[in-house]
Amino acid sequence: MKTMLKKTAVLAFMTVLVVTMGLSSVAANPGPGPNEVVVDADHKMDTVAGNSTNQYQFRNRFQFQLRVNQSTDVNIDCDDSGLADRNFEMDLNTSESISVNMTIRTENSDIGLTDGNTVQSRNQNQNQNQYRYQEQFMINVSLSGDCDVQARLAINSDDSNATWAYYDEDTEEFVPVASSYQNGMVVAYTNHFSIWTLLTYDEDSTIPGYSNLAFPAILALAGMVFLIKKKRV
Repeated sequence: MKTMLKKTAVLAFMTVLVVTMGLSSVAANPGPGPNEVVVDADHKMDTVAGNSTNQYQFRNRFQFQLRVNQSTDVNIDCDDSGLADRNFEMDLNTSESISVNMTIRTENSDIGLTDGNTVQSRNQNQNQNQYRYQEQFMINVSLSGDCDVQARLAINSDDSNATWAYYDEDTEEFVPVASSYQNGMVVAYTNHFSIWTLLTYDEDSTIPGYSNLAFPAILALAGMVFLIKKKRV
């Protein structure tokens, strides 16, 4: 009887040991991470499978992590050595499979994105603000077709006050959007794509053109006040 009890106890102990080792093995191997793609050039065309992540490394420096929920054909152009050690992330959720073209640069002088330049901006409440371009990062994104899209944008930055903004081609102004600073990255969410960049609020700068309009307006207002007082007299 005692022998049988000992055998049963040993068997139970071995069973617990095997199960514990199995659980430890699962915990140590949570599953595959991002697909790492090393790109020894400035362009990359690829197809990202639905519900997966690709980690692109351009010339062993610029890191671009792309997560998608649908199968997505991508054409990435980052022909700019100034991108250096930036880490950029995009989570892209679409209602159907799409093709995406992305051009990533540090500057675009045609729309005022040169290092240290002050750009014309207007927030979503139509208030004018002054921002400076100093983060040296912009991305132009275009999607094929017309489908619902939700995206998360995130890039590493030392400036916790930096904000994401997109370029409005109709008004030729930048529109800053609500952004947060999380784990050293500036993060924003959008359902709209065009040219996106990072801007920093600048209290001391003056937007070109607006100061030239202010002085004539003040003179006109002073003239009206003078005429009103003269009529009363």
